[in-house]
Amino acid sequence: MIMIGFFTDLIMPAISPIVPPMFNIISIVWGIGFLYIVKSYKLMSVFDASSPDLILKTVMNPIIMIDSNGIIVTCNQATADLFKYNMEQIINKPLFDILKSKKFDQEKLNMLYGIKALRNVEIDLVDSFGNLINAFASFSMAESKLDGLVGMVLNIVDITNLKRIEEELIKSKEQYKDLSEHLDKIANYDKLTDLPNRRLLFDKLELAIENYKISGNKYALVFIDLDGFKLINDSYGHDIGDLLLVKISNIFITSFRKQDIVARVGGDEFVIVFSDIQHELELDNIIQRMKEMFVKPIVIMNNICPIGISLGISKCPEDGITTDELMKIADERMYKDKSSKINKLSESGQ
Repeated sequence: MIMIGFFTDLIMPAISPIVPPMFNIISIVWGIGFLYIVKSYKLMSVFDASSPDLILKTVMNPIIMIDSNGIIVTCNQATADLFKYNMEQIINKPLFDILKSKKFDQEKLNMLYGIKALRNVEIDLVDSFGNLINAFASFSMAESKLDGLVGMVLNIVDITNLKRIEEELIKSKEQYKDLSEHLDKIANYDKLTDLPNRRLLFDKLELAIENYKISGNKYALVFIDLDGFKLINDSYGHDIGDLLLVKISNIFITSFRKQDIVARVGGDEFVIVFSDIQHELELDNIIQRMKEMFVKPIVIMNNICPIGISLGISKCPEDGITTDELMKIADERMYKDKSSKINKLSESGQ
C-alpha cells in the first residue's frame, strides 16, 4: 500500500498534473474488498479458529483427520489413548497402519471421495501392541471454501467390549441349545438304542391320532417282546445282551419306512407304529417280514443268539382311537401270542 501511495500521490502528479492523487480512493476500495473477503470466508473468525481444537479436546470419542493420501494429519487425545500411542507417534502415520479391516479397504476409502460421507461402518483396528479393536466408524469429507477438499474426518466408536459380550451371549446361547438338546434326548430317547422311549412314543401316537382325525389315514401299532432274551442275557452277560438289543434296534430301523415309528418301551419290549396302512394285506406282509427277520440266530461277538419275537397288533380306528386303548389291546395280544408259544413248548416237552 505504501508503494501504491508513493506512485499515485508523488510520481504520477509529478509526471502529469492532470492525474489527481489516487491513494485514498484505492485504499478505501481495497479496505472494503478486504472486509468483504474476510466476512464472506470467515478468515479471521475467532470462533472458527478455536472450534476445531476445542472440539478435538472435548469430544470423548476418538476423532482422526487424514489428508487425501490417507495420512493422519491430526487427532484428539482420545485417539491416542485408544491406540496406546503418544500424539507425536500417531500424527503422520498412514491410516492403514492401524486399520486392518477386511470389510473396509483402500478401494472403499477411495470411493468415499465420491459419496462424501459414510455412517456406522464396522471396522477392525489395531493398537500399538497389536490388540484388535472392534469399532463403528463414520467418515465425512473435510472441505474449505478456499481450498476445496482437504481430507477426511473419521469418527470412531469403540465397540470391543460390546462385541465380546455379544460373542459370550452367542456362546451361551449355543451352550444352552446344546444343553436343551441333551436334556431333550435324555427325556425322550432310550440311552442304549437311541430309539424313542415310551414318553416320546406317546407324543408321536397323539400326533398320529390327530392326523387320522384330519386325513383319515389308518395306522397300526405292533407291540413286540423278544423271545429268549432273558436266557441269552443270563448266559452271555449283560454286555452281549445290550449289544443284541442295539443290533435288533438297527434291524427294525433299517427294515421299515422313515415315517414308521420304532420305539423301545422296556427292557426287551419294542413298539412299532406303521402309518398310512391302506390294506389289510399290506399289514400282513409287514408282519410276515418281521417274523422272517428272526428265523436265523443273531451272532454277537461270536456268540450265537437264537432270538424270536412275540407280537400283538392293534389298529386305528378298528381297535380304538386313543393311545391308551391301542397300547392296551396290542399289549394283551402280544402276551396272548407269547403264552401260546409257551404252551406249545410245554406240550412238546421242550
